[in-house]
Amino acid sequence: IGDIANEKYVETIRKRIEKINVDGILESAKLQWFLNDKKFGLFPQVGLEQRSDVACGAMLEGKIVLILDGSGVAMILPKLMIEFLWSGDDECDNMYFAIFSKLLRIVSLFISATISSFYIAFLAFHAGALPTRYSMVLASGRAGVPFSVVAEVILMELLVEVLREALTRIPQHIGSAIGIVGGIVIGQAAVEAGIFSPIILVIVALSLMTSYIAPDYNITNAVRMLKFVLIVLTGVFGMFGLMCGLFLLLLTLVSDTSLKTPYLAPYAPFRLRDALKGIFTNPYLSVRRPSYLHTKARIRQKKEK
Repeated sequence: IGDIANEKYVETIRKRIEKINVDGILESAKLQWFLNDKKFGLFPQVGLEQRSDVACGAMLEGKIVLILDGSGVAMILPKLMIEFLWSGDDECDNMYFAIFSKLLRIVSLFISATISSFYIAFLAFHAGALPTRYSMVLASGRAGVPFSVVAEVILMELLVEVLREALTRIPQHIGSAIGIVGGIVIGQAAVEAGIFSPIILVIVALSLMTSYIAPDYNITNAVRMLKFVLIVLTGVFGMFGLMCGLFLLLLTLVSDTSLKTPYLAPYAPFRLRDALKGIFTNPYLSVRRPSYLHTKARIRQKKEK
């Protein structure tokens, strides 16, 4: 929208599009690579949206929306890390339920990325940090398992990833049934055969379920890759490796940008008003647009007299 969006952002997108020199681009997802600030970053920098209300809402916030001819998916720039966890339904639901849903997604994303690594750290390196009762239960559950904790977690995570990838190729009307039956049969058979411990099935299942809670699958794919990196670091260095991995991840996210906008805005750099507004209010109830977008018109609605 001409009298809202930052002209520098619009001009940056125009220049990047003009530099594209390929035979053809058939889908929006293939165009987003040319618009990224970092070409080989793990986390997505462009939002892909199929809902028209969400795309229009992004323009009203001061963002730029691109639509490729023939494609049913719109691209939204800039797209920040925290916004991949927001859903268009949050603006229609009760405000308090929307707050609960947003916080639940943040916690679930962290659990999905780290729960397997914490399991390795506590069981293989820092068993003394757990209460004695829990340590005995975990140790008894792994009695007879031929693999180390690290190998067990990696094999089970790979098995789940194979099952998830296979379900995307199976017809939709039978995919869910095959997924449930296959997971139960394979998991139960593996436990009874002594290949895996029962607790690892719970850990991996929890990691899988929490990965599906994010509304945008692009951020989910990044977390899936990140999870294996953290597992390897934890398997080699223990809790120290996990903390170093999370610290390097934080440094990477802080240094990343989306259309020259800080990827972790408004939390890094921190702006209290925008940070609170993103979680605790509905954007249609806020008077000001986000300051990190540097829009022409900061005020989105006038207060009632």
